[in-house]
Amino acid sequence: MQKLVFINGAGKQIDLTSGNFGITKWEGLSNTGLNIQTQQVPFEDGGVFLDALMEEREIELTVAIQDNNNLELRYQKKRELISALNPKVGEGTLIYTNDYLSRQIKAVPQIPIFENKNSNDAGTLKASVVFSCPSPYWEDIEEKEIFLQSDIKKTIENEGDYISELKVELLNENAVNPKIENLANGGKIQLIGTFNDIVKANTNVGQKSIVSESIINHNKIIGANIQKIIYGKNGFVAIGTITESNTKGYVLTSPDLKNWNAVLFNTKLTDIIYCKEKNIYVISGNSGSQYFIYTSSDLVTFNTVSMDQKISKILYNKTDDLFVALGDSYIYSSSDLETWTNVYYMSTEFADIIYSEKNNFYVGIINGTVSSFIRTSTDLENWTNVFTSSAEGLQMRKIGCVDNLGFVVVGYKTSGNGNYAIGAFFFSSDGSSWQEGFSLDEEIKGSFVYVDGSESTGFFAICNTARDNISKVITSRTGASWLVEKTSNQFYNAINYIKEYGDFVASGDYFAIETILNNDIMIDAFNGQVNDILYVEDFNLYIIATSVGIYTSPDGEKMTKRFSMNATHLAYSPKLKKIICTGSSSIKYVKSNNGIDWEEGSDLIGSYGFNCALWVDELEKFFITGYGVSEGYVYYSVDGDSFERAYNNTTQIPSLIFPRDISTIDFSIKSHLLLLSTNGGIFTSALGEGWVKVNNNGLYLAKYNKEFNSFFMFKNNGLYSSINGKIIATVHYFSGTIRGYAFSNKMNLFFVFTENAIYKSYNLLHWETITMAEFELGYMPYIMNVKYLEKDDSFYFMGVLYPTGSESFISKTVFVEEENIISKLSTSTNLDFKLDVGRNEILLTCDSGDISARLKYRQKYIGV
Repeated sequence: MQKLVFINGAGKQIDLTSGNFGITKWEGLSNTGLNIQTQQVPFEDGGVFLDALMEEREIELTVAIQDNNNLELRYQKKRELISALNPKVGEGTLIYTNDYLSRQIKAVPQIPIFENKNSNDAGTLKASVVFSCPSPYWEDIEEKEIFLQSDIKKTIENEGDYISELKVELLNENAVNPKIENLANGGKIQLIGTFNDIVKANTNVGQKSIVSESIINHNKIIGANIQKIIYGKNGFVAIGTITESNTKGYVLTSPDLKNWNAVLFNTKLTDIIYCKEKNIYVISGNSGSQYFIYTSSDLVTFNTVSMDQKISKILYNKTDDLFVALGDSYIYSSSDLETWTNVYYMSTEFADIIYSEKNNFYVGIINGTVSSFIRTSTDLENWTNVFTSSAEGLQMRKIGCVDNLGFVVVGYKTSGNGNYAIGAFFFSSDGSSWQEGFSLDEEIKGSFVYVDGSESTGFFAICNTARDNISKVITSRTGASWLVEKTSNQFYNAINYIKEYGDFVASGDYFAIETILNNDIMIDAFNGQVNDILYVEDFNLYIIATSVGIYTSPDGEKMTKRFSMNATHLAYSPKLKKIICTGSSSIKYVKSNNGIDWEEGSDLIGSYGFNCALWVDELEKFFITGYGVSEGYVYYSVDGDSFERAYNNTTQIPSLIFPRDISTIDFSIKSHLLLLSTNGGIFTSALGEGWVKVNNNGLYLAKYNKEFNSFFMFKNNGLYSSINGKIIATVHYFSGTIRGYAFSNKMNLFFVFTENAIYKSYNLLHWETITMAEFELGYMPYIMNVKYLEKDDSFYFMGVLYPTGSESFISKTVFVEEENIISKLSTSTNLDFKLDVGRNEILLTCDSGDISARLKYRQKYIGV
């Protein structure tokens, strides 16, 4: 059997030896032109051999289209052949396979030449097909990978017909002057300096390079309570709080209101402004009895000024070039943001204060024990009462000002019968003469909590009804009468007009963000914990399992809820194009054929919930595990629609019962073995239908690693490995109880997270502690899970910002090329570092620190 497949530069694939195509003539697969290099020696017969240079390879084929005189099929296949062999899309890959081997070669196709024959003639249509191969060598289909440890000589046999260039990855941990050399031919790469993370060197002809890579983290906080959104130099900027902590908050930045990065503070943040004239952000915050004002031009570096009381509001008076801060009992002012002067003592605290540039005065609102007041001032020191309301139960909350429209004060008044609060609003065209109104409309009863406005649209306010946990966006041109613009199930804290965006942005609990005029929900409210994440290439979707439901995202950022449940774990079958998601409540599992629409499964019994799902390609089966009062269960399915119970064959009488705490199930490709880790021992199975206990140790979270051909598990502070579950080896003991781990077979990188730290290792021998500063979270979050996704070559850390909190986060840890470091190579380095034909001895060293390495290469062949 011979097979020839071509994948063109655009990724289009055609099999020239199957279906309606066949090859009747093969030339150039095993031979190519040769140029013998010799040198003439004076006064001697003949010459001296110098080298033998292979010329570019040309592969000539005759391809027949077998159409059984079906003219429509003939034209279709002719067009298919021309489209696939399109030289304009660049170099492609030609893959040859016979009964004994598979090889590939880079090739550029020439346009097929069809025989000079009337297309309507009977018989087989043939075409001459030529591939030009700039490099004449066939190569292995798969890259070979060799893992090296420091100071241990590694012998590598190159069984090809020619030298193999290398891709070298030096995995450094404070490695000083790392060096890798081939003792057989003297090839060497050495760096001068101290290095961390990954250095990549490529010695392939035409691709020679050496770059360093470093870890970066993109933190996505979902479930944050947003208090205010503004626009500044850094795009959209928001402040938020951690619900369960009065001492922590964060500043979030976004270019588009959808994708946010966070900077966490050890203080609760209360207000933020951006002063365009001075290109500076001003933020207020407090932690217990400590109070601060932060300033920053870039939201990376902050200057901190201590205050003597909590600051609830900051504003900038452009006319007087003066910053103003509203405290508990003082109003402060500052011209330089360093020195703050208390300019007014308030016997009763102001609820809010604004400055009108048009009128050149301040307006403040006060809620007394009996009455509420609106006051004005031109200098912050002398205030004039311009309006008094003695309405029972009145609370004024916020002031809005639009220069050419006037002023609006919003709040609420508690109703006498204990039902919904009544929205209260006060309006004035000049800030001096005020009128009051109360919402008698049943639609907008509730608490007015925030107001903002623009000249083109008028005022927009947020009216919250806590009893129904809903928010209403209401609007008014002048503040005299209000209409409901929209009702939302998302609970909003603020509405801010963003002039640069031309829209009002409502923000609130659990990271709810919505634009009002464009009527676009930018981020759905989310109040759950992220349990698992999966990328399905067939659907081009991230699938996220959370404690409140299943979400999808096309980019890993903006999430849309698809199904409500306590979702625990995800598995996908490429063969069936089906996703299974387990649940730990009344919904035991759901299934989907597209990631969007989900259907509840109903055939699982005898279990409280399910916590693990797995698809095994080699067995073509789904597996899910569940738990009851004191027992565990294992189910399997070949179609994802109906599941059968697996048996525990440990005793003479097979049982359907397993130990209750089944943590994971995984499959060893090399050993063709399923392994189940439980609190009552380790079980294995060849097919997953009958299981046998092979070890009494109760270990957790068994995952298979292809590079080491081992299952890894943990218990307490120990990480362990096993090839078959019977013999357990200790890998490492950590400080603190292990909560989980993940690894990348591609990068050979391990992450282990404990109750108080995160560790990483490239070789399982040396472990480096990752500080929370590197994760840009400011402090140790409560990590619940970590998972590696090949799609974007990233680790995803999932958890909550506070142990009892509802603010979930996902930290996406990726490797990026940081810089070309060819200048850091030693003068003795030879980027022709390669593997000779036959025996090679590779040695990896460094002066101090720790280093390991991975070599990737393909063996080369003259012919097939």
